[in-house]
Amino acid sequence: MRVAISAMLLTTAVVAMTWAVVAQDAGGPKPQRAKPPAFEPGKTKGIFYSNLFEEGLVGTRPADSIASKGPSVGPSVGPSPAGTSDGPTKGGFAWSKVVSSETLQDEIKSSKLAIDGLVSTPNAFAGGVYKDARREFSVLAVLFAVVAEYDQETRFKKEAPAMREALSRAGFNAKVGTVQVFNEAKQRKQDLADLVGGGSPKLPEAEGKASWSKVADRSALMLRLEIGEKRISPGVANKGEFTKASDKILADAEVMGVIAETIGREGYDLADDKDYQTHLAKLKKGLHDLADAVRLNNADAARTAAGLMSQSCTQCHSQFR
Repeated sequence: MRVAISAMLLTTAVVAMTWAVVAQDAGGPKPQRAKPPAFEPGKTKGIFYSNLFEEGLVGTRPADSIASKGPSVGPSVGPSPAGTSDGPTKGGFAWSKVVSSETLQDEIKSSKLAIDGLVSTPNAFAGGVYKDARREFSVLAVLFAVVAEYDQETRFKKEAPAMREALSRAGFNAKVGTVQVFNEAKQRKQDLADLVGGGSPKLPEAEGKASWSKVADRSALMLRLEIGEKRISPGVANKGEFTKASDKILADAEVMGVIAETIGREGYDLADDKDYQTHLAKLKKGLHDLADAVRLNNADAARTAAGLMSQSCTQCHSQFR
């Protein structure tokens, strides 16, 4: 009897619930809900966007969402001039605003090939080749100094401090072409071959941060600036030449930007001279604009930027040489 009564009660409850749902769907009484909050326009102005697409979707896109040939960021496709508002980042100087990881790797490999040809025999080395080797070692030392402090992930970062120190010594020592200097250059040649080939050169450990004025002699770095300027000028002569040389122009602009940033740092000769820093700022602006023009495939803008670059060099040399 009790079982029968329980079954009847359960059936009645189920039927009641079913009719409640049906009544609600049919427009019957609905459960009470909290009222939505009311906002006063005067108090919420400035907190929410009036038009999301016009006011909210502005500014710089995240750098990792932009596929480009270089370290381009922001509305002006490319890095801001080194030493300007982009300046140091939380972890150090924003080298990625000056040079891309790809350019660093490519330039290191290119210089390695140059060293292969320059450091061949003691006689050739002593005959004057040591001067070119000095330039290559000096630029490589700077590039590895940048890699060691690069604000993004990049290849060779673990080995960069030790390579920086070894190549720096080779660059400073290669002011003469003696047998001792040649043997050191030959060992650095092997270190580069090991590193680029995927190995780890056996070198003493070194600090990650560089003492920049001791990385390379300014005169050796200036030679690389002159080489870059001579290569860029014919590449921006017309649209056809610009199209053929755009990749090389971009690489030169970024490497020259690294050197321009380096030789203006504390400890370098004239680094505390206001006029010298003004010339460097103009040079960095020209190189930055040139890199932007390449990424935008704008031959006219590239020619204008190259003119600014050359003008800064001429004015600086006329004042300080």
